[in-house]
Amino acid sequence: DEVAAELAELKSKHQSQSEEHAAELELLSKEHLDEIRGLEVQKDMEVSSIRDTVKAHYENLLSEANRKLAEMEQRLNEMESELAQSEASDGGDGEGEKRSDGEEVMR
Repeated sequence: DEVAAELAELKSKHQSQSEEHAAELELLSKEHLDEIRGLEVQKDMEVSSIRDTVKAHYENLLSEANRKLAEMEQRLNEMESELAQSEASDGGDGEGEKRSDGEEVMR
């Protein structure tokens, strides 16, 4: 009887310890899940920030390229206008003129 009582007590202790361990594991699992979710949110925010930074940089580069293109187009138009004025003032006789290196330039 004494052995049976001890055995029952040990089984009871074992059962309560198992229940405690299961509760601790469940709590740890919830904490880890919360931590993982927090890390996922943080990662998403960092990715979003990087994406925004890259997009802003790309837009700045595009804006700068468009500005330079506009400057080049304006300069080209000015050069074409100067050329047209030069041809008009030369009388457009079709004869060439000499460059500084002595080579004749035909129009």
